Amino acid sequence: MPALTATGAKRALSVVNAVSSPLYWLYERRLRRDILANGHLPKHIGIIMDGNRRFAKAAGLDVKAGHDYGAGKAREVLDWCLELGIKHVTLWGFSTENRGRAPEEVSHLHELFAEQIAQAITGQEVSLADAGPLPGLPHVQAALQEGRPLRILAMPPYDALIGPAIKARFPQAQCDVVTWETAGQSLAQIEAEAKARGWFAFNQNPELPRPTLAIVAVPASAVAPDFERFYRSYTWVLNWSLSFGPAQWDALAVLPEVTQPDLIDEEHERAAWALEVVLGQDIPYLTRPEGEQRGAGELLHDWLREQLQQ
Repeated sequence: MPALTATGAKRALSVVNAVSSPLYWLYERRLRRDILANGHLPKHIGIIMDGNRRFAKAAGLDVKAGHDYGAGKAREVLDWCLELGIKHVTLWGFSTENRGRAPEEVSHLHELFAEQIAQAITGQEVSLADAGPLPGLPHVQAALQEGRPLRILAMPPYDALIGPAIKARFPQAQCDVVTWETAGQSLAQIEAEAKARGWFAFNQNPELPRPTLAIVAVPASAVAPDFERFYRSYTWVLNWSLSFGPAQWDALAVLPEVTQPDLIDEEHERAAWALEVVLGQDIPYLTRPEGEQRGAGELLHDWLREQLQQ
């Protein structure tokens, strides 16, 4: 039986709520009476939210609908705490395991968190369904529209691919590409180079010209002794490639399988770790869809076509 999605899932949940509402009202009254009878209320409650996917599967619902339903229940718990005078509640809603989920599920969770926070602040229903994505490369887009040259810092092979990909859509674009060498380097060495080339260097030397775009394409061959050190170094490669505070340039992360489609087992594992880190950073990234056989240049060209408006 296929899972219900979108409108069907919402309709099904509405029916469940309508049927269970009287029983839930009685349950809430009894629960409130028992809590108050105890005489001692905590000042701070921590809640680890779990089970939305299992609930959705058991109910025959889409995973996103399960997360939506869980968010509604979290709001009910917060309302209970407010009524009882419990002023501090900490919710854990996104784990390192969640980062490895499908990109559309992770994106939905991020939207859901934003909607719930906005609703808590404004007291109004908020939906990002029609908001649309923010431009992935706003600084590149602005420079192209204003006729300014692009200064691009890129790891191979994208130092050779990015100029032609941009000029294919913007023939008059001026691209000054600086190569960020990675051949034969460990991940720790690439991290050190990121610090020397990225935000830290610009912060220490304000007179240095800022890039318009930094392309981080850590090769599959870049290794670390274990997962913890891989995670740390890859995170800092990305961190140093961004501008702390207000964004001064764009960054694009390219996953290893885009450059090298035929990864071996260990490289597949590192590519999965890299995806976790990139999703946690919430920056634009390029990956290779399953079954896609085209080269990295074509994939980059198609991605830019989606991101940049003429």
